[in-house]
Amino acid sequence: MKEVVHPSPIPPSVTAEKYAGEWVAILRRRVVDHDADLDRLFARLDEQGIGEKALIYNVPRPGVVWA
Repeated sequence: MKEVVHPSPIPPSVTAEKYAGEWVAILRRRVVDHDADLDRLFARLDEQGIGEKALIYNVPRPGVVWA
């Protein structure tokens, strides 16, 4: 049996002006935490008990285009 997973969409409040170059943790369509260091972010999410549930997104700096 195939399991289909639909990740939460990126909320419109996640902008390059606000979170440029940072890792953002999203849970239930809200930003729950952010940090420039991924390891520190994961440590805080694990302390809160949501490390396995949150979607992690790296926000590019303004002007950066991913190919």
